[in-house]
Amino acid sequence: MIRIAARLGSVLLLFCAISLAQFGLRNAQNELRPTSVSIPMRDGVRLAADLFLPGSGRWPTVLVMTPYGRNTPSTRSYRYFLSRGYAVMIEDLRGRYGSRGVFGPITQSGPDGNDTIDWIAAQPWSNGRVATAGSSYLGLVQWWVALEDNPHLLAISPMNSGDDEYTDRYYSAGGAVQLGHLPRIYRSLFLGRRRGPTWPSAAVAGRE
Repeated sequence: MIRIAARLGSVLLLFCAISLAQFGLRNAQNELRPTSVSIPMRDGVRLAADLFLPGSGRWPTVLVMTPYGRNTPSTRSYRYFLSRGYAVMIEDLRGRYGSRGVFGPITQSGPDGNDTIDWIAAQPWSNGRVATAGSSYLGLVQWWVALEDNPHLLAISPMNSGDDEYTDRYYSAGGAVQLGHLPRIYRSLFLGRRRGPTWPSAAVAGRE
């Protein structure tokens, strides 16, 4: 009985220790509060972003540009870079959530990303070195930013995304609409779930 009681006591103490550690980890994550910043674009429009710093000093920065909201749970994974010595900035794209302006063709992400990188490089917490990260749409915007050839942009990491919205997503090489998008077109035309065009023209996709 004494041995059983001792083992039960050890298990209870271990359980309590794990619970306290998890509680402390959750509290540490909850206490990690970003600095909200407003970044001016060349046309006067201001984009909203959240900035996380690993501490005092000058840091390289990982920039994430998203149309889905900078406060969504999926953006928390990018905070991993803080532990590796990077500042992290998560920015709402133009016309989305906290950012001003009108959300339009993805080509706008190039100039906006370029202006954002210039703004980052001029900040006292930045060492002037910037990388971008993100998947899907967050990856597509990185290709357009890279085309701006900003000297402060040293790396991009576009995951699960193509580099050509025209042929990678909507049209085949021969010009026909890809059949995989027929359900989306049907919903748009007959169920009224979306308004406006359901796929970009060649000009919007940056092909003309």
